[in-house]
Amino acid sequence: MSGWPVRAGEFKTITHIKTDSIKDQLKYGIYRVFIEGQPAEQKCTRGFHYNPAGYYTHYDLLIAMDLGLHIELSSESPNALIFEQTKLINGMIFSINGQVILQRSRKRMEKWKK
Repeated sequence: MSGWPVRAGEFKTITHIKTDSIKDQLKYGIYRVFIEGQPAEQKCTRGFHYNPAGYYTHYDLLIAMDLGLHIELSSESPNALIFEQTKLINGMIFSINGQVILQRSRKRMEKWKK
């Protein structure tokens, strides 16, 4: 489930999220859901930040579940932007490539300074 998107995700319509095994079933993506328990004038509570438009990442949903908040999928279609594993790059690879790019940039800057 971890990684960074490197290709476009796919819009999908999801009808049900199993709350008992959400960590195993929830895919990397952005979901359109309604989370009950949002105070009328507050944007966050108990370490969770509410989105008035109802868009949440899969990480947001995991936190909401851990806090015991009720999650209800939007009836709009599509209600999810899902990134399959083939469209993600491993965070470690992303980090290593980023370090290589930074090192090359530093070497170029050193040459320009001379």
